[in-house]
Amino acid sequence: MVIPTVVRSLVLMNGQFCCTGSRVLVHRDIADKVRTRLTSALAQVRLGSGGDEKAQLGPVIDRASAQRVDAIVEEAASYGTVLLRGGVVTDGPLAAGAFYRPSLIEVDRTDVRIVQEEVFVPVQTFEIFDDEDDAVTKANATVYGLAASVFA
Repeated sequence: MVIPTVVRSLVLMNGQFCCTGSRVLVHRDIADKVRTRLTSALAQVRLGSGGDEKAQLGPVIDRASAQRVDAIVEEAASYGTVLLRGGVVTDGPLAAGAFYRPSLIEVDRTDVRIVQEEVFVPVQTFEIFDDEDDAVTKANATVYGLAASVFA
């Protein structure tokens, strides 16, 4: 139940609103299981136009936005682990639009761009915490924080 909710929190409105679930904090004890399941679920997200009833994720605002965030994801590979490299759709029938496949980046730092900036596309960070204090510290390490969810 949790993984589909976390995926929806990212793909809702194509990741383009202030309450997008762009950061996932997971307790170390379950990190391996959640990492595997979340990576798999994000890889299966179906992209498509608004007329496609099976689509879970539509286009972002424009190609420039998709390219901008793609550069941020590339940069994140220098300080994090790319668990899923989605990116700009460059082939097939959706290539003419501004479609961006979900990406998942594991990071252990909160001072990095992918954590500190709202990117407004379907890119999620995966962050591990050890205890409640660690989770709260990480969650509060940014100037943004319009929404949060806790699953126990």
